[in-house]
Order: sequence, then C-alpha cells, then structure tokens
Amino acid sequence: MTDTPQPKKVGFWRKHFLARSFPKDAALEGRPFVFYTRRYDAQFYALIVALGLPLMGWLVGDVRVPFTQFVISSFDIKLTIAAVWIALAHEYWALELDEIRAQIQANNLLDVEESDYQRSTMQSLYWGVAFAAAVWVAFAIVFVVTLFALSKPLWYGPSYGLIELAVGLHTLWVGRRVIKRVYPLISIIQQALAGQLRRETGARTD
Repeated sequence: MTDTPQPKKVGFWRKHFLARSFPKDAALEGRPFVFYTRRYDAQFYALIVALGLPLMGWLVGDVRVPFTQFVISSFDIKLTIAAVWIALAHEYWALELDEIRAQIQANNLLDVEESDYQRSTMQSLYWGVAFAAAVWVAFAIVFVVTLFALSKPLWYGPSYGLIELAVGLHTLWVGRRVIKRVYPLISIIQQALAGQLRRETGARTD
C-alpha cells in the first residue's frame, strides 16, 4: 500500500500576500525574497534614501580605532557609504527590467494594471529624496524660529554636506534616467506582445 502524496502546505503569508501579484511567477520560483525585492524595489530604495541621508547627517562622525591613535574621519566614512550607495543605485535598473521579465515569463504579456503600478512606483526615488530634504527644512525652520527667542540657538537637525548632496542628486538622476528609459520600453513591449497575440489568433482562425 502506497501513501497518497499530500499537497504541499502553503504558508499564510505566501498564500495571502505573495500570490496577489504575478501568481504564476511566484509559484514557479518559490522565492519570496526575490519576489518582494522585484515587486517593491522602488519603495526599498526610497526608504533607504529617506532614512539613510538624515541618519548619516546625524550619526556619522570621526571614529577612533580601538587601542590605536588612528582616527577615521567622518568624511572618509561618508564617502565610503556614498560609494556603496551609488553602486547599489545602479542595480535599480536591473530590478526594474527584471520586473518586466517576470510578467512576460509568467503571463506571456504585460498586464496593464501591473505596468501602471510599476510606472507609478518609479516615482518613489523622488519621494525618498524629498523626504530627506524635508527633514532638514523642518529643523531649519525650527532653528530660525528659535534664533529670535534664544541667545544661542542650537542646531538639532542632520548636518548635510557635499557628500549628502551628491547622494541625493545622484539618486534623482538615476530615478529620472530609469523613468525616461523604462516608461517607453513598457509601452513598446506591450504593443509588440499585443501584435504577436493578434497574429497568432488570426492564424488559428484561418
């Protein structure tokens, strides 16, 4: 007597959240991390910028190496962080293109709603930089107000320098380039796949 194979149990999170979009692709790959990275890449990047720039301005300072007299300057630390971020930002291209590939591989077409969602989330990088700038502006307003009330007003906001400015501008540049290139690419692929579908349908009816 052989045991009847039992269907693989699907977890709650994968059943209710992972399979909402690209359900065939999610079931095919079975890799939640890959799926979420592809699906929410723009939001992840925006969150890193929105929180990373203020935290870098607040927390990064000179660091002394324990048991030595060697001191790593805050400029060197920030420069290293900026170099890592700039390298990571260019991976954003690959993630956006992979989101298109996943749709085509799963459904043999680009879903209109999914494509509209992808287009709208491309703006997330702008919002991340805008939030980081808004944090500085908010503290600047408080500083100006207290300037007239206190003899020695204190600055509590993040200290942005050339490196933070360069990171913000580079993020805006990457976001603009991706939007400029991927927007029309999605439309071109949609038209090409729709034309192919019409030709295949016509061939079957002949």
